[in-house]
Amino acid sequence: MQIYEIDLTGNKVPQVTSSAAPMLTSLSVLRLGSNHLTSLPDGSFSACPALTELYLDNNALVSLSNFSFSGLSKLEILDLSSNRIKVLPQLMLHPLLAIETLYLQNNKIKTMPDDWFFQKEDVPYVLLSANPWACYCTLGYLHRYIDEYDINIYVRDGPLFANEPQSVVCDSPEWHKEKPLMSLKESDLCSPATELSPRRGDGHERMIVTDTAATTIPNTTPVPPVPTVVPTVVGGEEERVEPRSSWGEWLAHYLPSMPWGVTTPPECVAAE
Repeated sequence: MQIYEIDLTGNKVPQVTSSAAPMLTSLSVLRLGSNHLTSLPDGSFSACPALTELYLDNNALVSLSNFSFSGLSKLEILDLSSNRIKVLPQLMLHPLLAIETLYLQNNKIKTMPDDWFFQKEDVPYVLLSANPWACYCTLGYLHRYIDEYDINIYVRDGPLFANEPQSVVCDSPEWHKEKPLMSLKESDLCSPATELSPRRGDGHERMIVTDTAATTIPNTTPVPPVPTVVPTVVGGEEERVEPRSSWGEWLAHYLPSMPWGVTTPPECVAAE
């Protein structure tokens, strides 16, 4: 008997292991969504080399390898959505010569290796949304890829697909956060941008430097009054008398209301 499809969705499957030889040579569709998979070792699906559709969505996948999908030269649909994948292995797609639809949305992917689609650049349906993309120089390859193959970038809402190259959105750095990657120029990804914030109350201004302009924000720490010297005349000669207003009185007035919880040492309060 030949088996065309196996559906193991929601069966608490903890792992898959490689096989020394093909065992399910007629299997075309394998559904392993909503299980407990956390990794896919080399040759995980060597038992079923005729797979055309593989669904691994809604697992807890964190780790993949360059050869997790080795031997799947006929695979057309690969669903890795809604996992915890952080890193895309450099050679992961190389065995997938027939890939047509790749679901990677809703993971924890921050960057994409250079030339990741080298083996087959024109993948008709690629879903990349809802990932924390880090929009630095290292994302330049993905920027160039979407610029050339924007017609291939999609989002999915239930059974409906929509072409949406703007769905790849920056999560970091802060100055690009929530911006679509394609709203930026590639040069923007490599622009120096830093935020310098000195310790509170150090008497300096805070300078924010971005890729477009520098904005100076004045320090709002209250400035104490400078005690004045009041001259008096004693016995026909002018004598300098210090006023009662002092730094200690200023500290006693301002410090209790400041947010970092510093209390006024007793010796800082002016004696009567």
